[in-house]
Amino acid sequence: MIDEDRAPTLDELANMLFVSRPHVCSAFSHETGQSIGHYARARRMERAKTMLVGCCSVAQVATRLGWTRCSTFSQAFKQSTGVSPIEWRNSNSQ
Repeated sequence: MIDEDRAPTLDELANMLFVSRPHVCSAFSHETGQSIGHYARARRMERAKTMLVGCCSVAQVATRLGWTRCSTFSQAFKQSTGVSPIEWRNSNSQ
């Protein structure tokens, strides 16, 4: 779902797996060593990087990945990668 620009909610995950929400969180953390939230944020950033190298603008990436404001996305991206989305695109474009 993340690769389709839509992250499932915890409730959706629990319903798909026919377990409780706390069980999903506990099992995921036990198996991967990280929270679902941490994993989802990392996947969103990886998806953002792919989209930035493609033809998407920073605003398009932010919107498609669920940020309501471009500035919030840019801040999260910089916190995750150490550079702004535009700096990352410029250093990774071909």
